[in-house]
Amino acid sequence: MNNSQLLSDTLAELKRSTGNYGNVVAQRKGLLGRFEHLAKRGLRKLILRHLEQQREINQLVVRALEELVNGARAQGKITAEPQETSAPEQHNLIDYLRLTADSQYALARNRLRKSILDRLEGCTPDGATPAEMSGYFGEAALRFGVTIEMLQQYVPRGAQGKLLEIGSNPYFLTLLLKESFPELDLMGVNYFEGIFPPNSMQQQSVIDPRRRLSEVTFFHADIERHNLEALANFDICLFCEVLEHLPFDPAWALFNIVRTLRPGGLLLLTTPNPARLENLEKMLRHQATFSDPVSGYGIHGRHNREYAASELVDLCSGTGLTVLEAKTIDVVPTIYSRSAEAKGYGAYHIIVARLDGVPRLIRPNWLYRSFTPERLTSRTPLTPS
Repeated sequence: MNNSQLLSDTLAELKRSTGNYGNVVAQRKGLLGRFEHLAKRGLRKLILRHLEQQREINQLVVRALEELVNGARAQGKITAEPQETSAPEQHNLIDYLRLTADSQYALARNRLRKSILDRLEGCTPDGATPAEMSGYFGEAALRFGVTIEMLQQYVPRGAQGKLLEIGSNPYFLTLLLKESFPELDLMGVNYFEGIFPPNSMQQQSVIDPRRRLSEVTFFHADIERHNLEALANFDICLFCEVLEHLPFDPAWALFNIVRTLRPGGLLLLTTPNPARLENLEKMLRHQATFSDPVSGYGIHGRHNREYAASELVDLCSGTGLTVLEAKTIDVVPTIYSRSAEAKGYGAYHIIVARLDGVPRLIRPNWLYRSFTPERLTSRTPLTPS
């Protein structure tokens, strides 16, 4: 298959996914019963915000690929060298960043994405329908797959122990964890303000045609306010797609999570990459910034801060973790994904770190301002009373 055909196929797939968003978002408004009650302040706000943001990203990628398909590059003239006299906003971004094509990597990543979609087919939290959930896990599928792959590199097959999943709702990653690591004891942490008492154990049913999981248990707590220290001695903690939503005290939240780990325990963190290729394209074309719009679902319904790779490493290291691996991954694989990920332009950061010492609370200057030194060194959270 030549480069032009690969670009055309990728463009067609993105157009189909972009076109389906309106129906998915419209269908979500029909949630009923107890799940609707929960979703109003929890799952629904995050899924809708994620879908709206990802639709914008996909539309941007579609426009960029259309230019490639219709231009000289789509006719087979692919070069990795930019013209030295061209400014980035006047030149193709792929050339300027010296990204190279790798169709085999794109095919392999798309196979992984499809396998995750197949494994999650028909799955949903109780009270929702698979159709209502499909848009969310359709966009998150590759991230789920890479998360499982990364864990398999560090956690032996058949390993026993305890795993804590921060923000486990709507439990798609939980299902994949149960399938891939059946001997691990899983627990989630979720927060639905005003629904359950803080620091309480709760359960929710899950519909899974493969019968991997029928009910999940989660600790009800706001990780920026409520102490998790009572949940100590976990072997693994997943902190996926939550950090960017924290508006008040992210360093305390990370410290709060890390102290649930036993010595030598692993933390796997994922969060959006502000330097993702789609953001660079928007900013160089003077179309938009990568900041999230104001959300109708409140301060937690948007990305309050996205982090550079060096900031994440600094935050983890300051909290007492040893970073074992840090890289970026894409959402929808294209022929340039491998090169973009390697250069730090993938859609998500993914970090694996190990607790080798004692958890520490350090609030770095690049993350906090307008606080007194006493407040920044306080071990209490910087949240509104």
